[in-house]
Amino acid sequence: MGQGLTFHMFVTVFDAYMLYKSNLALGKSFMFTVVTCLCLVYRMGWVAADIALTFLPVSWDPAQQLCLFKQDPLAALNYTIADVLADLVSSAATMAAFSRQGGFEMDMYGLSFQLVKEAALRSLVCLGMDVFFVVVVFRWSSAGQNVAYAVQNLIYLKVINMELWWKEVRENQHLTLAKASSELYI
Repeated sequence: MGQGLTFHMFVTVFDAYMLYKSNLALGKSFMFTVVTCLCLVYRMGWVAADIALTFLPVSWDPAQQLCLFKQDPLAALNYTIADVLADLVSSAATMAAFSRQGGFEMDMYGLSFQLVKEAALRSLVCLGMDVFFVVVVFRWSSAGQNVAYAVQNLIYLKVINMELWWKEVRENQHLTLAKASSELYI
């Protein structure tokens, strides 16, 4: 049960992080905060259902020396839908922020453009991964599903680590612009 709880905590925190970053790109919209909370409540509800329906009924077969585990398909479908929903909401918020802030007319070196660009890439990568994951879970064998879980975790980790790279990009752009600005006044 601990492994399932850890997995759900990791993914739920990731969804919250992605929605939070999209909300920053939107300028901390109250309406988007409400939608974010609804997405997270839906996710956490299915986390509780998955733990109750999948992990609590697990039993040990002493004759075969193995754990009898059966994933509840309804819980798996709905917590995956919750992830897709968080990615869709995040992607929509990012596109709304992009269009609200002038779209392609934005200052390409400004912070708003950088935040929107980061959120768009993060949202689209995760959305593509979740759609692929839904197909894998319902079409592939259990060995293929295990590979899909590993790939999903790897992508989540890379997207979170990408935040450090984006931070460095923003700092370098700021330093470059500050240097160029100071040279204009010399």
